[in-house]
Amino acid sequence: MWRERAKAPDPVLGDGVRVIPLSSLPEGGTRRILDSFFDEVLAAFESSPDRAEALEMLGPLVTADGTRNIVARDSLVKVPFRNAKKRLELLNVLAQVRVVRIEQRLGGQFVEISHEFLISSILAKIREVLDSDPEYWTIQTLEGFRDVQFRMNSLG
Repeated sequence: MWRERAKAPDPVLGDGVRVIPLSSLPEGGTRRILDSFFDEVLAAFESSPDRAEALEMLGPLVTADGTRNIVARDSLVKVPFRNAKKRLELLNVLAQVRVVRIEQRLGGQFVEISHEFLISSILAKIREVLDSDPEYWTIQTLEGFRDVQFRMNSLG
């Protein structure tokens, strides 16, 4: 929106304040702006698996009530069946583009979504991308069986 406004012949009003008129808002208003911002963030990831993994990390940052959750960084990065180094790189990208913030607290690093206005866009993409990703669901299923003992003890 700022890029489009900068193309306008008079981007600054008489009082020197840069404004964006309502007529410049895209159809769908601010919701569409936030969605398009998040779409651009995801498009910047090199591969579809990277996008899915970034979305997977964002999931725990939203509570069941749809509010922001604060999560220990290591619980997002050090996940079974995943590459911790790659996940840290993806998380750092999300921090650089200000989707999340990583803060030092209580002797550790904690992560949260930078603004609650992004939650709706994030949840919509999680539903769209992860719900149709068989690899994601396979890993979720395997994770659920992580502590199950499948061997039978011999009684004899």
